[in-house]
Amino acid sequence: MKKENLSLIVIGAIALVVGFGGWYLYSNYFVSRRDQNFKDPEIGRQQQSTPTVISDPFDKPTGVPTRTNLLSVKGVILSIGDSLLTIEETLANGDKINWTVLVNESTEIVKRIDRPIEEVRKSIEEGNRIRPYTEESADFSAFETGQNLIINASDNIAGKSEFIARDITIHIKESN
Repeated sequence: MKKENLSLIVIGAIALVVGFGGWYLYSNYFVSRRDQNFKDPEIGRQQQSTPTVISDPFDKPTGVPTRTNLLSVKGVILSIGDSLLTIEETLANGDKINWTVLVNESTEIVKRIDRPIEEVRKSIEEGNRIRPYTEESADFSAFETGQNLIINASDNIAGKSEFIARDITIHIKESN
């Protein structure tokens, strides 16, 4: 009988400690924070957040995010002119941007050609590690409308619509 009483006393003591600890935290942290907001309304306004209301969760986000440091563009060739390309870039939100890319004698052009998937799988099964593509140098005549490109610029091109390309990679997918 005494062991049962002792266990009840221990459980009661633990409950009291936890209760007083919770009361202490509540009164010294949460209530003082609330009172501070009432004394200085500016602090309360800074801590409040405006809830975001989404009318339709499937709506496409509007606007283009501001890009402040832009050094490369990925897109598709729309047209080819005399040492210039018109590229269409599709942003993550679905918006499209057209770029005029000037290609000069210092622009490095590389063709990246995908290897057939069977060749890559066979090489992996044999224990060899190969790149899933090959690269070769190219010139301006390698460009065709509809090709996928990655274009790097030497300078920041944010806010511009045309720039000189430092290097261009043409991505060619091999048909299997």
